[in-house]
Amino acid sequence: MIDWMTLRISLSTFLEGETIIEKFSEFLGTQCTYNSNGELIREKLVFDIDKLRSDEIGLFWQVQHNGKENYLLIAGSPASVEHGTNVFGSNDVMHCANVMHREAQKGLAMILPPIHTWQCMRLDFNFNYLLDSNSQVKQALRELKNGHGSRQKATNGHGDTVEIGAKSKMITGVIYDKGTQVKNLVKQLHKKGRDIPYETWEIDILSRLLRFELRLKRQWFEKLAHKKNYEHFLHNDLNTKQALKNYKHYYETVQPWTELTEQDLIEKHYSYFKPFTGSIGVTDMGTLLDNLKQLGLSEGRARGAYQTWALIKTMGYEQAKASLNPNTFRIHRSQLLLAGLTQTDLQNHDSNVLAFKRKSIELDCPVTSWSQVLQLVA
Repeated sequence: MIDWMTLRISLSTFLEGETIIEKFSEFLGTQCTYNSNGELIREKLVFDIDKLRSDEIGLFWQVQHNGKENYLLIAGSPASVEHGTNVFGSNDVMHCANVMHREAQKGLAMILPPIHTWQCMRLDFNFNYLLDSNSQVKQALRELKNGHGSRQKATNGHGDTVEIGAKSKMITGVIYDKGTQVKNLVKQLHKKGRDIPYETWEIDILSRLLRFELRLKRQWFEKLAHKKNYEHFLHNDLNTKQALKNYKHYYETVQPWTELTEQDLIEKHYSYFKPFTGSIGVTDMGTLLDNLKQLGLSEGRARGAYQTWALIKTMGYEQAKASLNPNTFRIHRSQLLLAGLTQTDLQNHDSNVLAFKRKSIELDCPVTSWSQVLQLVA
């Protein structure tokens, strides 16, 4: 789904010309946020509207000056604007752009130039993968941070997020624990006294989602726009012969952003993330849980023992032991041994060689709607 869009247009494009520039001049360097009713939520000075996170709620707009021209920017999550949350949404570029355009007209109380006259400055496209538990999500993130043999390592990572190519001005990959992100957002909204857009059962399911987000940035779209200037490039630059030879294939295959299709985004997402996921896999929690339940344990007690195992994998045997009640740790250790783990498995927590099955994360099997998720968890 398209999780974020930033669109820009020169104020000189507006028919009213100087009148429009005067209207927006007081907002230079100011970020304004509106809710779905067109009401101003907050206004503050910011350095760059594109520093906003994709889980921010609302439609944002800002007037910027680049030394030559004044620009109006609108930004936000089309899914959040349209549905209230950004878990699932549309893959249609123009649909999302029109959602943003429509909401901006409502918030600014004015008619804006048609969407095909705007520049796209950023587009985040993501897929969600439903795992068996939040422990598997954490495990997958740890493996991505550590790298894997010939697979290229992520360039940056902190907390529940792994960033790839964070300093790139063209494309960045972000892989994160959607559940943790949502829980942090809920805490912020609760603190501010604002409505919570998620049900408790939804938050529980979201803790099992691993999200792969492809962020296409300003320079990527600038290169994309070169196709529009192909004829000028061909006839007005005397030094283009060699450049045309080098970039002929690029210019012949690239499309302007308004012509990007869902398939274009899917293929770009798949080709970008495939080298980083390669042979990554997660422990099949179901096998261990089934073994624990076969000991006669209740669902809650079985999951409690499994959580201790997940803690051992995360912190190490001795630290996990020290962090838990001694009697609880002793009971869970005994249950894990009866379920099939060995003392070596428990103490050699860095080993990926276990008596339980491992399954790969398949990048061609994302979940794309709540109805699909509910069918899988039923």
